Amino acid sequence: MTASGSALTYLRVHADQDQAVVIIDGELDAASADCLAEAMAAVLAWQPARLVIDLRRVGFVDCAALRVIVSAAAVLPAGALTLRRPSPAVRRIINLTGLGADMVAGRMPRSAPH
Repeated sequence: MTASGSALTYLRVHADQDQAVVIIDGELDAASADCLAEAMAAVLAWQPARLVIDLRRVGFVDCAALRVIVSAAAVLPAGALTLRRPSPAVRRIINLTGLGADMVAGRMPRSAPH
């Protein structure tokens, strides 16, 4: 699935009985939020016990896309959504919005003090 007119270049979903993994490549912004929302709605219709959103290839995320992710988290059981391997820039936005580190997996080690 690709989002026309946006910087979201790739979105793929893997699912089994208990878990769905959404792999995203590109930028998650207002232009791609509708595509992301459609994908999340389809995934949530399967009623997975866990949802993993792989963000390792996402260079930017804005509030419109984060709203879609938060909406997905709201319909899942507590702790069932994992944001996997966000880039440092995406991790910063996640932290600034207060989404919480408990959603983020694959944390990068902290820099050593200078």
